[in-house]
Amino acid sequence: MTEGVLTRPRDRIVEAARDLFHKQGYRGVGVDAIAEAAGTNKMTLYRHFGSKDDLIVECLRTAIAEARKRTLTHYKLPAKESFSLEYVTDKPWSGYNWYKGNYTSVVQINTDTKIFIDRAIDVGSHESYPGHHVYNTLLEQKLYHDRGYVEVSLYPLFSPQSLIAEGSANYGIEVAFPGDEKVKFAKNVLLPLAGLDTTGIALYFKALASGKPELLLNERNTPLSVRKPTVARMLFTSLNG
Repeated sequence: MTEGVLTRPRDRIVEAARDLFHKQGYRGVGVDAIAEAAGTNKMTLYRHFGSKDDLIVECLRTAIAEARKRTLTHYKLPAKESFSLEYVTDKPWSGYNWYKGNYTSVVQINTDTKIFIDRAIDVGSHESYPGHHVYNTLLEQKLYHDRGYVEVSLYPLFSPQSLIAEGSANYGIEVAFPGDEKVKFAKNVLLPLAGLDTTGIALYFKALASGKPELLLNERNTPLSVRKPTVARMLFTSLNG
């Protein structure tokens, strides 16, 4: 953990958890150890995080925060734009953006769907920055407010507008994390935060990009931490057609 830089208890807890998860694995680390490493106590930890699982949720928040920072290098957003995260179940999608107007969104993440480390970046960027949240925010600002196009306040689902919105949200992932930036961010930030082995992550992303994740199953040098989620991903894909 970086000495003399992190002063807020929440930041110290996240950093301590990241270090311990990386060294000992998620299941091998208890709340007491995290609190001690962060120089705080369990009461403070539970005040910031309801459970150890909430620290893993921090991965998604971290990915979205990074996507927002990168988005701001491309687009100027209204000062009061914001969004909130909700975790839901029993939905047919992995993530959904509910735009509420006034430059605000509610982004819902379906916890019934397994979100692998690459999807944490994809879902975060697609639904928030520079995806649906930014798209709708700029529509409201540039067309509704600046030009008075009242009709853009109505958003028919399953329409050509939705096609454009989905396409722009998917493209937004590449805008925020071009080239191998997604691999670097996952390896240097997200995987250590989640307590996952970073070995072989470049190969993991390469196999996914090629559309042949089964290649990893035949790679002797691919660690089990990479092969296991690949098997799960393949199984999940086959079950859902």
